[in-house]
Amino acid sequence: VNCERYEASTPYYAIRMLLRHLLEIPELAEGRTAGDELRAKAEEEAPDLLPWLPLIAIPLGADVSPTKEVDSLADRFRKERTQEATLEFLEQVLPEPAALVFDNAQWLDDSSEELIERGVANKGRFPWLVCISGRLEHSESTAGARRLNLGPLSSEDGLELARAVAVSADQPIPHHRLIEAVERSGGSPLFLISLVTAVREGGELPANVEDLINSRFDKLEQGVRKVLRYASVVGRRFQPEILTASIGGEVPEALDPEIWNRLGEYMEETPGGEVQFRENLFQDVAYAGLPFRLRKELHMRVGEVFEERSGDENPQLLSRHFSLAEDHGRAWRYSVRAGDQAADEYAHVDAGELYRRALESARRIQGVAAAELVRVTEALGTESELAGLYADADVAFAATRKRIPDDPLAQGRLLRRQGLLRERSGNYSVALRWLTRGMKSIEVAGASVEATAEMAELILAYAGVRYRQGHYHRCIRSSQQALDLPNLPRAKEAHARYLLCLAYAHLADPLSEEEGKRALMVFDEIKDLLGKANVLNNLGMNAYYRGDWDNALEYWARSKEAREACGDIIGAATQTNNLGEIYSDQGRWDEGRQCFTEALRIWEGAGYDVGVALASSNLGRVESRVGNFDLAAQWLTTARERFEGIGAAAFVLETDVRRAENLMLQSEPAALSLAQDLAELAESTTAPACIRPLCDGWLAFRSGNRTRRTKLGLNSKTA
Repeated sequence: VNCERYEASTPYYAIRMLLRHLLEIPELAEGRTAGDELRAKAEEEAPDLLPWLPLIAIPLGADVSPTKEVDSLADRFRKERTQEATLEFLEQVLPEPAALVFDNAQWLDDSSEELIERGVANKGRFPWLVCISGRLEHSESTAGARRLNLGPLSSEDGLELARAVAVSADQPIPHHRLIEAVERSGGSPLFLISLVTAVREGGELPANVEDLINSRFDKLEQGVRKVLRYASVVGRRFQPEILTASIGGEVPEALDPEIWNRLGEYMEETPGGEVQFRENLFQDVAYAGLPFRLRKELHMRVGEVFEERSGDENPQLLSRHFSLAEDHGRAWRYSVRAGDQAADEYAHVDAGELYRRALESARRIQGVAAAELVRVTEALGTESELAGLYADADVAFAATRKRIPDDPLAQGRLLRRQGLLRERSGNYSVALRWLTRGMKSIEVAGASVEATAEMAELILAYAGVRYRQGHYHRCIRSSQQALDLPNLPRAKEAHARYLLCLAYAHLADPLSEEEGKRALMVFDEIKDLLGKANVLNNLGMNAYYRGDWDNALEYWARSKEAREACGDIIGAATQTNNLGEIYSDQGRWDEGRQCFTEALRIWEGAGYDVGVALASSNLGRVESRVGNFDLAAQWLTTARERFEGIGAAAFVLETDVRRAENLMLQSEPAALSLAQDLAELAESTTAPACIRPLCDGWLAFRSGNRTRRTKLGLNSKTA
């Protein structure tokens, strides 16, 4: 797959090219045609994925009929489920070993990059070698990936390459000229090859590769050179008709059927009937050689040709051309449309970039509806927030508020959103101040159904912050305050009771169970699967800590089912892990191992570090208890390193306890000293309450002190 400069803001462009190649769907095939091909392939090779076909169709750029499974997904999890379904589909249509190469990754769209990283993170799941090459500015590597930084050629390697290129010369090239070419190239293979070619043809050596390529362009006939430079505006790869429709009237050479043969050194025809530049650098140099005014004019012509031929089928492309043409009216229109489309495809980073481009264009034109400006500005904030770009989201929400100073209801909503951004950053006291400002704004708005709903949102957000602060009584008061609002929407009532369930649980108050069951009833009534899953999880925790494992298993299994139905893959893996912990405690080792392995696969793919470490630790404990001590040690070492890397001190200590247990079960002498050290460490830190008695118990066990063992409960099932 060759990533394209003009498609860098098109969600899933690189993955679309890969999927269409694998399914043998023409790149330019329309959505419905591509959808029919996708369905036929899925029915043949991946029938279990048919319920998720509308999600797989998103990266493919296809249209398929909706399904009830996709319709029931919560919006916040659709992107996650889309990526997982697409990887599952790829896994089934490409089961054999393969190399997937993504070239020019500096133009890789963000959605494709996220999906590729998700696949690479699933170590051992796919039989593929994934290569990503390009001029990449960032230095981070995906977990499990190997990064190769290609530096300049050494003088020795450069000279060897120069000699190989010089072999085809009619006359021998003097050694000193090859040395000069190697020195001038700066270690760039492409530049060196071009320099040696220039020497071979009797030319002088330019100072840089751009000058060299321009000097070669200058040797072309004027009309042919114009075609080359004008083509650089259309893109790296394009249909010849687009170019001829744009410039055929003033550059007759563009209509010549042999023109691409005449430009064969720089351009080539593809099997699909398109033409493309052989090297990105050729396009870059050709484009840079155009006067700025001419570039604008050509972008306008090309944009109008695309517009006439395909309407708004590819708004991302039209947005780029009209933006570069400085046709701000059409740039605004198509950028907004492209942003909305990207948002619908859950490509949050791409959507944000397109909305930002739209707003830049809007500043330069008159007559844009104020309401639409407000919508797009807030949409920019929403997409930035969903992408985790909280500072950008805050700026966008603040800009939205400035556009609507006289709308207290909207002000309250935006103050809430800005307050929650601060809560996510851990600034709880600041978040509470913003939420309080929002409540005051809603009070000014007067009584209405909308005002009540927004006031409930603000109060419950306030209660949630109080809960995260550990102020459970204040959380309860705020939740009750929300329940006392007149005509409270049922969804807000469910949320309030959910918070009450949580807060009462921390206070060991039996009301937790009562409020949880009330919340569950309302979430069921309004068909809120995510809310239902959260309450079931909390009820399961209550049952677990009461020692009621059977009910805990039932609650968590139901929570997992609800999370899978609404698309919460990470949450479903958490429930799977919870089930595995009970199975493990019950001695059902195979079932526990299966649960932990499933959770590990999901968490690895999502890049959820704490989950990966937790599943690894749990697998280590299972292997230790079935006697696979070496494998257990490997899992526990991996878990400890991961917990240490993210600063999870309590989990590090717990994993060390499991390492001590692994040694103890082997009757290793080192177990005794490690347990003693851990017992002392647990005494002096905020370790989980279970660790001290566990370590004391092992010490008692090794010393034969049966009375102390019984007091600590080490003969009970829960221990």
